[in-house]
Amino acid sequence: MAETIFPASDYVDKYRLIVATPTAATAEPVRRWTEEADDAHLRNILDIVEAGFGRDNIRAVWLAGHSQGGLTSHRIICSEYFQDKVDGMVSIAGGRLGQGSYEDALGCDMSYIFTTGDLDSSGRAGVPTTSPVADRYNCATRIRTAIITDSQGGKVSDTRTAETGRPDRPGWGGLPGPGTTDVYQFPGCDGDRVVADVIRLDKGHTEGLEPRVTEEIIRLIVSAPGGKLRGG
Repeated sequence: MAETIFPASDYVDKYRLIVATPTAATAEPVRRWTEEADDAHLRNILDIVEAGFGRDNIRAVWLAGHSQGGLTSHRIICSEYFQDKVDGMVSIAGGRLGQGSYEDALGCDMSYIFTTGDLDSSGRAGVPTTSPVADRYNCATRIRTAIITDSQGGKVSDTRTAETGRPDRPGWGGLPGPGTTDVYQFPGCDGDRVVADVIRLDKGHTEGLEPRVTEEIIRLIVSAPGGKLRGG
């Protein structure tokens, strides 16, 4: 599998994951993007996973997307197709509900994890300590639950960074490297739903998630309730 911003595939065996990563790569790349084509592509992926593993063998379904992928996840999660199948989503520098990002996504039942770098535009002004998702599920006040130190960098970045360096656009992101991350959770949510903010320090928009941060997000995902696809 190609290296990704969120390398969940590294933890498939440990956490019994099914990781389906869409790609736009083709022999003759399609230059014109449409929401209809994008949505159909994502529906097809979930249909293939369901057919291959059987819905009774899938405990929970999550959407995860970086940047535009996060915005797309916000847009589709409450759609007719996804709302009764997807149990949660991870927005990776793709907007945070409550900050003007597809507020219609508040209309369906889900756990919600937001992660960004504090140099990125979505983290530079500070991530709010309140959340409309947390309010909906009567969660308690947000608390910091972990400080994660990664000695290894992520797997991807904007390759142009090697040529231009960081000083001119720190918010865009630098080369992969070690880092420290603050993990915040809203505890006591109705139905044990997970609502969390994961803030990577001194990181911009394009650096891939570090190994321990990736695993912490996965740990949060698997701790959340599921069952929509199975009808329960």
